[in-house]
Amino acid sequence: MDDMNLVLLEGNVISVDSAKEIDGKSVMNFIVENVRKGGTQRFRYNCVAWNKTIEKFGDRIKVGEFVRITGHL
Repeated sequence: MDDMNLVLLEGNVISVDSAKEIDGKSVMNFIVENVRKGGTQRFRYNCVAWNKTIEKFGDRIKVGEFVRITGHL
């Protein structure tokens, strides 16, 4: 049952904040916009990357980039 909150999100990054330290942990906030078929529905999701994810992918999270994210709520 622990895996029931698995989320798969894909879309384009529309906003990125600089990585910062909070309580000794690296954190980066960014917004992903998902456009449904036909372009009539647009959804924006606030996302947060932590520690090793920032070390590995932080330099690739840029405005306009397509991303596919797997995570938890």
